[in-house]
Amino acid sequence: MTRIDEQLHAPGDVERPAGVLGIIAERRPDERLKVLDLACRTGAFTWALAEAGHEAYGLEGRSENLALAAERPENGAQYMQGDVRGLSPDVHGTFDVTLCLGLLYHLDAEDAVKLLRAMRAVTTGFAIIDTHVGAPVDSTDVDGRVFQGQWYGEPPGWWSSIGNPRSWWFTAESLDAAVRLAGWTQIEHHPGIRWPGEPAGRHWLVID
Repeated sequence: MTRIDEQLHAPGDVERPAGVLGIIAERRPDERLKVLDLACRTGAFTWALAEAGHEAYGLEGRSENLALAAERPENGAQYMQGDVRGLSPDVHGTFDVTLCLGLLYHLDAEDAVKLLRAMRAVTTGFAIIDTHVGAPVDSTDVDGRVFQGQWYGEPPGWWSSIGNPRSWWFTAESLDAAVRLAGWTQIEHHPGIRWPGEPAGRHWLVID
């Protein structure tokens, strides 16, 4: 089977970067910002951010994805290899904007909260989250807080997380609670970026 990433585009990679750039421009118009794209895969968003004039960095765990990102035309986009679960201002620096797109629902509950905290630590402005949310069929405890949602199997593959066999999908309400637990104080429920064929139930937040 041919990987869709071999063509440097995953579903929505044409439409969604323009929408994310629109969210950034609405909040910080006419500014050149330092932006971090977490789990950037082959760099569609990172490349589009650099093309729009931002100082763009992509953090990706798989070397094969970064090799494909390097095949994109040079425009100043910069890439770092590493697991997002190691995100730290001491290692990666700080950023005006952090993108967490299609990532959170690939982590288990504890790592998801940890990542939200790390995002708060590296972000001086705001973050954009695009994730699936789950139904309130399971519960889990993180740092003494009980969250509702659903556990899913996380089978190995190009689209899966690295190293965890299952992933946690927060309910919408529990996701808000996790964001606040991680130190974010403002939550905007955004209508999101829609593209033909997008799965139902994507949940978008802009947080600061």
